[in-house]
Amino acid sequence: MNQKYFSLLTKLGQARIINAQALGKTVKLTKLKVGDGGEDGGKETNPKETDTALVREKWQGPINSIFQDPDNDHWLVIETVIPEEDGNFYITEFGLYDNDDNLIAVGKYPKTYKPTLAQGSGSSLYIRVIFELSNTATVELKIDPAIVLASRTYVDSKWKTHLESDHPHPQYVKQSVYDVEKKYTGIPGAIGTIRHEVFNGIVVQCMPHNDDNGPLAGGDFTTTDLGQDHDVTLHFVLPLNINQNSEMFFFHVRGYSFGTAIVLNEYIAGYCFAGGKILRDTHVQGNAKPAIYNDKNGVVIFSLTFSKSIYYTTVVIDSMRVGNGRQFEHGELKGIISLEKKITYKP
Repeated sequence: MNQKYFSLLTKLGQARIINAQALGKTVKLTKLKVGDGGEDGGKETNPKETDTALVREKWQGPINSIFQDPDNDHWLVIETVIPEEDGNFYITEFGLYDNDDNLIAVGKYPKTYKPTLAQGSGSSLYIRVIFELSNTATVELKIDPAIVLASRTYVDSKWKTHLESDHPHPQYVKQSVYDVEKKYTGIPGAIGTIRHEVFNGIVVQCMPHNDDNGPLAGGDFTTTDLGQDHDVTLHFVLPLNINQNSEMFFFHVRGYSFGTAIVLNEYIAGYCFAGGKILRDTHVQGNAKPAIYNDKNGVVIFSLTFSKSIYYTTVVIDSMRVGNGRQFEHGELKGIISLEKKITYKP
């Protein structure tokens, strides 16, 4: 025996395993016992195949788990925990017993003192043993001696509390909060905060093509057959009316118009002023002839015009809350495709 700490199957253990294999049955390991080698201060032992009991037993308890090692099909992992309230003894030997209290395996354990809770050290002692059962020869004991961890009752209690908590990880953003805040740059609702993608759509074509493909749009745009793809205007209807609302607004249009060969980088801002029933201090800037107006009913609309083909034009609109304006949300802007430079909105 070259290993300093080891385990081996007893003669009785070998016989029971061989018999179980022959009959297609299993040996049911149920208990683990530990001992001190016969001395209060702990004495090293020399386990033998002929052993039928420990030199001097100090504790016994149920095996917590038995499972096959995921990295080796021939290894059987056995685990148990000596609870914090048990102790005041040394451990130098251990034995695995079946349901008939037969010593199936015996092992030499690194000398370890197990205190009790009353001694001021309330730690449980975790014992883990791995056996190779490809044959009945002596096997090396692979053990993590004196690993201290919480008892199963404590862990189960904490895990239950964790699962039932509404916010178990305060260091992380809650999923429900993240789902909202990922749509913003800034604090939702605050002045200067940008709400991303209040509108998102694509216009592929506005007339049937030679390949018989009809007009096509997607996202927040509705497919519209204009009979041509040139001189198309996109109108964006705001939830504002100069007869009713006094609100400032700011929109940034991003995107790419393949047919027109321009990058969209448009800015539209202004003040819908019900006090004067006008649009005040408007400003537009960009590559697609941005414009802003109100229709005959007072509805505020801004537009982009594509003098070349509108083929494959992608539009994304962000909104910043400015001045006395609101935080616009996705779905509040309506996109209308038209050949007219101005329209009257019909809900």
